[in-house]
This record gives sequence, C-alpha cells and structure tokens, in this order.
Amino acid sequence: MEEVGPIKDRISALLAVEKEKGIDARTPENLRSRLDFADAFLNFEELSDLLPDQSSSQIPRERLHRLEEVRFWLDEGPDRLFAHPAWMVVHREQGEPLEEKLDHLLSEAHWVMSERGHVLQDAIHAFQELSALAARFFSAVRIALLELADQYDPTVHDHFFVHFNWASFTQEEKLACPPVLALTDRKALLTQEALAFGKVLTMGWPIRTVCLSSPYPEAAEEWAYRAEPGMLALAYRDAFVLQTSAVDPAHLYHGLSMGLRAEHTALFHILDPGDPADLLGHHAALLSRESPSFLMNGDATASWGSRFTVADNPEPDSDWVSQSITCRQGGEEIEWNAHVTG
Repeated sequence: MEEVGPIKDRISALLAVEKEKGIDARTPENLRSRLDFADAFLNFEELSDLLPDQSSSQIPRERLHRLEEVRFWLDEGPDRLFAHPAWMVVHREQGEPLEEKLDHLLSEAHWVMSERGHVLQDAIHAFQELSALAARFFSAVRIALLELADQYDPTVHDHFFVHFNWASFTQEEKLACPPVLALTDRKALLTQEALAFGKVLTMGWPIRTVCLSSPYPEAAEEWAYRAEPGMLALAYRDAFVLQTSAVDPAHLYHGLSMGLRAEHTALFHILDPGDPADLLGHHAALLSRESPSFLMNGDATASWGSRFTVADNPEPDSDWVSQSITCRQGGEEIEWNAHVTG
C-alpha cells in the first residue's frame, strides 16, 4: 500500500485546482481570504461581480463529489481496514485462555467471542464487514488511478463500482485483506455450525476454519461411522482442505502457510493434541488410516493432478502400513511383519 500516499497527494492537488475554477472561488469571502493585503483599496463585492463567469470550465458536480469521496477513503481506508492483522472468531469458553496464550503472536488481533454454535455465523459477519471496508478502499484506489489518467467514463465505471465487492477483487487485493479465522470443533461444525459452514463453502468466502477433532469416538455408535469435515469440504472443489495432526509439525506448518494464502475458503481439520498432548494416540490414528493426512489445494491455477496429495502419510502407496515386530518364540527371536489396520 506504499503507492497510496502519492495517489492521495495527486488527487488532493487535482481537487485544489478544480476548486479554484469553481463558482465559490469568485465569492467576495474567498477573494478577501486570498487578497487580504488589498483590503484597503479593493471592493471585493464589486470585484466578484466583475470577474468572468468560468462555469464552462468548472468540474461537473458529480465528478467533484466522486473525487472528494475517493480522497476520503484513500485517507481513512488503510486505518480502518488494516487496524488489526487478523480477526479471530472463537467460542467464548475457549477464547479468553487462547487469547492469553497467543498474545505474543497475535497481540494486535481482533478477538470475537461467540456463543457455541455461532462461531461460523459470526465469522461470516466479520468477513462481510471487512470485505465492505476493503471494497470502499480498493475501489477508491482504482477510481483515483482512472481519474488521474483521465480515463474514468461514468457510463461504464459508475455501474461497475456500485456493484464492486469481494468477487471483483484481484488476487493481490484479496491477499492484502486481514484474514478471518474461525476456531471450532468437529462436533459443532457438523451439527450447529453445519448450515453456516455450507454457506461459507458454497460462496467460496476466504474464511479460514480451524476444526479440532479427537481421534477417539465420543459414543459407542461412532465406532461404526463418523462424519468427516475434511471429506465434506472436498466436495467443494475450490476449497483448500488440510487434514493433519501435530505428529508432523513440518507438514502442519506447511499446510497452514498454504491455507492462509488461499484465495477461497480454507478448512484446517487438525487432531486436537489435548492436554497433556497425546501424540502416541495421534500417531496410531495416522498409521491405522483412521485419520489420514491429506491436502487439497483448491487453487484453480494449480494443475489438476497436483491439487490433492496424501504423500505425507506413512507408506502412502500401500493399503495398510506395515510394521516389523521382533518376537521371541521358544527362546528364539523372530521378525514378524504385521499390518496396522483400522
């Protein structure tokens, strides 16, 4: 946004020149303020009547209003849009301790505390608020450049900028917006949050949803079937989907970095390490394919074959992971290859 300052200065200079041509420049009050040194020997009332009418060279009132609005948003837009580096939307019970833990990383983030079941809905509201601010600011930059190049055509551009919104942003403009992150859990996401989550995926809004999940079933019936947020999000081909755990921190970091730069919706389905961290249980979930690692890059610029990968799983080309076990039989040690199954 370094170029905004010079653009704003040029728009201000243009406005100053155009206002000098206006009718207001010929009023006695304006003349007196500019020629106060001649107040003793000039009658500003008569001088105002004698000056030629410059209405033919005046800037149209619509354009004057447009330039003034552009200058306002060039001045106010950055402070309003970039007041916070990120918006964090979390369940109220999780929010306060999480905000305290992440204070050293996200000290200037804006935290939204939601009631259970309303995290995604509040994230939508936050995104709509931010995208509306971004639309006013980015449209001001574009209009300013058109005006300075004398290329603004009201018959074409008025309609375009009236309907200018997030879908009209360039990739650079989208990435410049502060990210909106929603933190929820698998159970809430698939029940109370399901409708809002479906809306986010359908619209492709760049809301980053972090969904924490336990590898262990919560009820006996869940042993038979368990709905998976990651699989649900895969049906929306533009979405970025990461399913992983803290077992492989490098894969987790790489996936999070990619997802935060995604142009559309991103879902991070992560096994909750718990307190204390149960990394052994998570490793078993990964080995048994109970919770396999995968990444889906919904970026339309990526080649189709490269969008989906399971390469970070143990033995990804095998149906089941094999383990070598040393056993003792009749006083003799033997090696036994066994498969870890779900």
